[in-house]
Amino acid sequence: MTLFEECKAALKADFHIVEGEQEKAAINILSGYLSPRGGVAWSGMDHADHESLDAIFNSGLLNNQPVFVLADDADIPVFKTNVKLIAENIDDVTALCPVLYIFNEEIILQPLFPTGKIRAGSKPKAHR
Repeated sequence: MTLFEECKAALKADFHIVEGEQEKAAINILSGYLSPRGGVAWSGMDHADHESLDAIFNSGLLNNQPVFVLADDADIPVFKTNVKLIAENIDDVTALCPVLYIFNEEIILQPLFPTGKIRAGSKPKAHR
């Protein structure tokens, strides 16, 4: 079983591979968070590092919202799930790739490999 198959099995309660127009829409959302030089444009948004995804939930910054997951690996398809399932299965998700983006129109989360911390950011309201 591959790491992707293990991740898919862990998230099976709400796991959907996105393709076609939905994949293009997801990538378009992600591009709104990226810097022209590559990587997330953290300096252009409100962001903070957290010890864990659970810590972000406990702070009230997140609810159980749907998100896309994109790994910096062409062999791993873009998929959609919910934040709570990711928090419950964070090791299976972060094992996919050292560079991983978890995002929707409101937030972006990025595991900070190898520390295990999670950086959470949101665009200023004027840019949404």
